Amino acid sequence: AGAFATPEMRARFLREIEAASALEHPHIVAVHGCEVLDSGPVAVLQWIDGVALDQWAAPRRAAGELRSI
Repeated sequence: AGAFATPEMRARFLREIEAASALEHPHIVAVHGCEVLDSGPVAVLQWIDGVALDQWAAPRRAAGELRSI
């Protein structure tokens, strides 16, 4: 919700970041923390070099392997 987030929404986001930062697994991107930029919280995540998710999913969606949300 960005700038339109309620205090409850921001609190939930921060709780989820805290929970995710406790996870350690080779198939889960590491969460390094959270910062507030332009009055909104932003997650700081591990950089994974590779293909962007939308580019990876496009041919699979076209082939019917993935459904649109």
